[in-house]
Amino acid sequence: MKFKVLRGRHTEGGVMYQAGEVVDSSSDLNKHNSPGSRKFEQLSGEVADAPSASLPESSEDDEDPEEGSDELDGMTVAQLKTFAAEEEIDLSGVSRKSDILSAIRATLQGG
Repeated sequence: MKFKVLRGRHTEGGVMYQAGEVVDSSSDLNKHNSPGSRKFEQLSGEVADAPSASLPESSEDDEDPEEGSDELDGMTVAQLKTFAAEEEIDLSGVSRKSDILSAIRATLQGG
């Protein structure tokens, strides 16, 4: 199955893929998508266990950093920590939700 990496990085078969690159994977990368945090877009192949109603589709043209901020605000601390780990964002010494959000946003915005 082919998947486009929408954000962050992904390692598959010893190769690191960046946002915008296409991964040809034997596993279902949709499992890394969560409500409010979509990392992969399936381009081809069938997924037997994929839910019929998945996350809403969005085009790259309507990506807005502020829009992503609202999605992060709705996440729990545990979800934010999981998201940060998937994106390889360092949260050392950070425990409060507001600080976690700041660290994630700073990293995603290139800061």
